[in-house]
Amino acid sequence: MPSLTQFEKNVDCKKLRRSVSFFLIFFTLILGASFFSSCSSHSEGASLTRRLDEVDAFIQAGDTGEAVRLLKEASKEAFSAYARIGIYRRYMLLGETESAEKTLVKGLKKLPQNEELSAVYANFLLRRNRLLEAARVAKCLEGTAYGSLYSEAVLRLVRTGSISVQDALNAPKKIKNDKKHPVPALTTQTFKDPVLIPLYADAWKAGRDWKWLSNAVTLLMLEGDTTNAVALKPKTLESMEEKLLWALVLYDSGLYADSLQVLSGARESLVLTPSSLTTLSSSSLADREKVATYLELCALLSDVYYILGSDDASEEERSILISSLTNINESLLPENFRATVLPLVYLNSISHARMQNEPVREYELLSYALKNFPSNRNVLAAFGQFALDTAARPPEDELLTQLRQAGLRTQKMEADDLVPAVALEEALSYIDASLKKSRDVPLVVLREELRDASSLTDRAELKASRVWLLLEQEETGTNTYPPEVLSYALSRLINCGFYDEAHQLFNRCMTASYGKDFIPSEEPQLMELWELEYAAYFEGTSGSARNSRRLYSYIADHFADRAAVMHSTGQNETVVNALVNLALIQASTGEEKLAVETLNMASGKTASIKTKAEILYRLAVLHKGLGDSRNAQRSLQYALTLNPSLGKAHLLQKELQK
Repeated sequence: MPSLTQFEKNVDCKKLRRSVSFFLIFFTLILGASFFSSCSSHSEGASLTRRLDEVDAFIQAGDTGEAVRLLKEASKEAFSAYARIGIYRRYMLLGETESAEKTLVKGLKKLPQNEELSAVYANFLLRRNRLLEAARVAKCLEGTAYGSLYSEAVLRLVRTGSISVQDALNAPKKIKNDKKHPVPALTTQTFKDPVLIPLYADAWKAGRDWKWLSNAVTLLMLEGDTTNAVALKPKTLESMEEKLLWALVLYDSGLYADSLQVLSGARESLVLTPSSLTTLSSSSLADREKVATYLELCALLSDVYYILGSDDASEEERSILISSLTNINESLLPENFRATVLPLVYLNSISHARMQNEPVREYELLSYALKNFPSNRNVLAAFGQFALDTAARPPEDELLTQLRQAGLRTQKMEADDLVPAVALEEALSYIDASLKKSRDVPLVVLREELRDASSLTDRAELKASRVWLLLEQEETGTNTYPPEVLSYALSRLINCGFYDEAHQLFNRCMTASYGKDFIPSEEPQLMELWELEYAAYFEGTSGSARNSRRLYSYIADHFADRAAVMHSTGQNETVVNALVNLALIQASTGEEKLAVETLNMASGKTASIKTKAEILYRLAVLHKGLGDSRNAQRSLQYALTLNPSLGKAHLLQKELQK
């Protein structure tokens, strides 16, 4: 989201005057005598033009008295707005400001809300600090080419602290400031009022100062009005700040390809390189801004690439950012980036390494993240997952054991030996240390998961009893639990073989949350993603393939966009699982071709090599059933390239080769 820090600065009176300089120049041009000599209306006739020429001659000769006398006569023949402005200009040159103002006032009585007359009069009043009058006169200019004059009048009025935003917009004849009509204290928040959005947009049109546009766009985004925010985007973007602003706006609007285009242009114009970062000084504000821009650009690029499905490009951007940190003085890192963004960067790279089956890289990143963010819930969860993966590694078979005893190692054994072994107890110690500082429900659940994994010999009944104990401890109301607790409990009960108990628990909780008449397949829009996943699963295991299909289809249709934060919500892989299950249902109802399309979609969405290999195997099975042995072979070859140890793929490949 774009920053709001410029709001108070942008209403400085001097900056407001500079913003309307374009229109002051414009007024100077349109007030010239030659303009009015050529553009007077036919109804005013040649006599007015002649009189104005005479006035100009007397002004040039220094005979102000005769010039004023002739102007009074000429004003009787001035009917159009431009003619009246011509009279006004000459009065101003002669120092007759009272007569000049009367000319404009009379003109507006004859031509109410005329844009040109209103603009000139508003400018006249602004230069004399008659802000209330200026706001009243300029109100009709909002949204026009002269709208910045209204913006200036209102914002300068508000800036005085003597009038509320709403009153400034309505421009009363007199400011009411008493106990019955107290004026709110002037703060930065004052200038974040959404009613000021059109004024900021008009101010930008005057001088093209992008900070005014930033104000308007930021408020629109905060209001959720992405359509009107995007509509304000200029055709060309000049500064790096502008490019980052619009990249964020487009990103938050879901226009990821457009955001990438802006970011790519910003990358090309960025003069910084990872090696040049070493020369920057923390004492220089300009250098700190350069570093903040560089880091934000890399982080946003990685997110956009990931959402668009370019996983390798996304990881490349994160790798550039991570490697750049060694060249940056730590004091140059913005506090928000260090505390919020940087952990996400590492966690996404950790997830990428895990999905790509690169445990050494995963451990290296985990070590850094654990050292620098020891209390971060998601870092601890990632470390716990690594420990679970370690515990799940199968032991070496007898042949490999004999090779090792003989002092020999296969290439795979050498690769496995490089992977550090993390004991579950080590991960538990980190989690317990964090829980002593502050209780965090997701970490409580993670601790239960790790403890469960460390008790491999426990019977299913004992594991299930621990689940019920956890539910009892974490219940927040009748059949109401934190989402992390309920999701974990359902998963463990299902894995322990207690399907009916899990289904009953889920139904009770859904009734508590949505009412006794709630039917998930009829109102899926009310549910969270994790709830939809379980609802679809239970519908399927209960024999209702139709409702299960409906729910899986809803997940696929409404959660298709990839979430930029890979490690946290599980949304991306949940959608993939939904597509795979949907394909199974489609295949079971004789819709094999549709199932192939659905699996292809799932394959394109997953970032996990193992998951992709499994999907490709399922595709091969479908192709085989359709009599398409060529595509079946291709899918199997690809699957085995990704996961050579996928035994069922080897068996199917041999069967096809017969």
